[in-house]
Amino acid sequence: VGAGDFDGDGDDDLVVASGADPVAGAGGGPHVKVFNGTDLQVLADFRPYDAMFTGGVRVALGDINGDGLADIITAPGDDGPPLLTGWLSPDVSNNDDMLVFNPAYRGGLFVAASVVTPTLLRDSFE
Repeated sequence: VGAGDFDGDGDDDLVVASGADPVAGAGGGPHVKVFNGTDLQVLADFRPYDAMFTGGVRVALGDINGDGLADIITAPGDDGPPLLTGWLSPDVSNNDDMLVFNPAYRGGLFVAASVVTPTLLRDSFE
């Protein structure tokens, strides 16, 4: 689950994803939806990974291309490759993929996002 202004209307929207059951194991297919934060209208509905993948999807929202809109970052859950993927709002076009560990790793990833500006970054390390 994540929140951010996906559609540029000034209100936070909600992104949710299917997940694996921590007790029973594998869950449903990799499904992501974005809901409007004021009326819950579906703004986006997509599957970031192959439909046969049942390890769940983890999501975060953050502006990854600098346009002021909250973009979606996905990571596969259990048994998926260590791959972060960026999806640009509002059309959920694929921005880029990045392997963050050895490709053989299958432990799943968690993802989080935040606003980091050059000033904030500089102030954090001074």
